[in-house]
Amino acid sequence: MKTVYSHFTSSDFLTDDTFISHQLLPTKTSSEFWEAWLQTDPGNLNEWEQAIFLLDSVRLGLHDYASTYLSEAMISELLLKIKATNAAQAQTRSLKLSPKWLAAASVVLAILVGSLIWRSKGTKSDYSLHVSALQTAFTEKVNSTGQVQLFLLPDGSEVQLLPHSKISYGNDFNQTDRKVLLSGEASFEVTKNVQKPFLVYANKVVTRVLGTKFVVRAYEKETEVKVNVASGQVSVYREPAGHTQAGNEKPPHKGLLLLPNQQAVFSRKSEEFSKTLVEKPEILTSAATDRPTFMYDEVSISKVFKDIEMAYGITIRYNQEGLQGCQLSASLNHESFDQKLEIICKTVKATYQKFDGQIIINGGSCE
Repeated sequence: MKTVYSHFTSSDFLTDDTFISHQLLPTKTSSEFWEAWLQTDPGNLNEWEQAIFLLDSVRLGLHDYASTYLSEAMISELLLKIKATNAAQAQTRSLKLSPKWLAAASVVLAILVGSLIWRSKGTKSDYSLHVSALQTAFTEKVNSTGQVQLFLLPDGSEVQLLPHSKISYGNDFNQTDRKVLLSGEASFEVTKNVQKPFLVYANKVVTRVLGTKFVVRAYEKETEVKVNVASGQVSVYREPAGHTQAGNEKPPHKGLLLLPNQQAVFSRKSEEFSKTLVEKPEILTSAATDRPTFMYDEVSISKVFKDIEMAYGITIRYNQEGLQGCQLSASLNHESFDQKLEIICKTVKATYQKFDGQIIINGGSCE
């Protein structure tokens, strides 16, 4: 019996072997099948996308995020399938490498590494190494002006390139994949395509999205790489050591999943990520039409926190029992995100801190 996917939930997709096999090891046949299904304009496209992000979160080791939607049993089952796929691919690659081929390849590789790559590795930037490894003709956009420049990519995605920045992409962009090389800073508004993730490579950091708006800052002379999200979801991870050919690596088992108004900071010295809130959180575009008025007259603190969470997409952790019964009478319509929190905390005698992309309210009482 033919499976009908039009009513599948994200959990249904994650228990479907056809879906899982395609996501872990896509083939020409599977790509054609799912592309044809997507062209039917299914009403549960959001469920399909959520399933892809949940699978990615398991693959990246983001189990805290995945466990908010999936059971431990399902996460364990997905991990087994991921490991089995990785093992099968590794075995296939090893079978293709005959002793004779390996011997010849090792000689060629030694010559190339000794005479070309190894000598220049210390002088070339990460961006230059990636560009030189491109296997097709490519297009480069350079902003040598003092103003932001707007460029349109072949898939319809928009790039706002800041001064002293540049991007490159292969002329086969959007045919098999969507990968961009960046040096400097750029804001991306990506056209959604669940079949072809959008990848940005910048100073050893890979940013992977399906369709969203985000900013990457990766200047060669700076010690940090920053990725912040305006809408949608973004996963970031460190590019494998010694890797120069963008797009051929697998996402590692560890990474960060970023939501709107969250930011990842990668230290190039320690090669570690940290997750924070962006400096000035903005009200989400998706919440603009249904945004709260932020006008309160003896309204419960829990309702005020809920309004802020909905408008900014930022989780607020607080002692619900301790603040039960607390009320607020104030206008917060013109205040920034931080100013809103400061007024609320002053009212209930609490403090707040930003931790791991969330807000933690410490203490507080109604007395």
